[in-house]
Amino acid sequence: MEANEILDNIMSIKRDIREYITSTEHWLFYWISVPEVKEFIEAFPEDYEECVSISVEEINEVSQSIRISFDDHPDEVEFIKRNVILRTFRDTVKVNWKKWKGEFKELLIKEKEEAIEYYKRRLDEVNKELENLKDDKS
Repeated sequence: MEANEILDNIMSIKRDIREYITSTEHWLFYWISVPEVKEFIEAFPEDYEECVSISVEEINEVSQSIRISFDDHPDEVEFIKRNVILRTFRDTVKVNWKKWKGEFKELLIKEKEEAIEYYKRRLDEVNKELENLKDDKS
């Protein structure tokens, strides 16, 4: 493989990572615990995604370094650099968004209800297996 091909592949991967992040609804909430991000969202609650951009700075197999650039940040912050773990990115965004909207408790309740249903089904299956074993006299 030639150097140009390698560099093209790197640029393609960076574009793919950027697209993966920005195609996720409420993607900026991945970094909501970062004061600069929180203040920015609070300043532009309706259109924060139109006033921010990202670029992928570094790539490795565990995490990626992202540069988040702000337009008109209330504290005049031009950009920050933060890491992202793509494997958990979308789940983290979903949880952070729900927390922000006050829906986190409802999310936990739903997850617990689903777990209870799973374990009820599993208990029924194991009880049936146990009955079959007891009925089998051989």
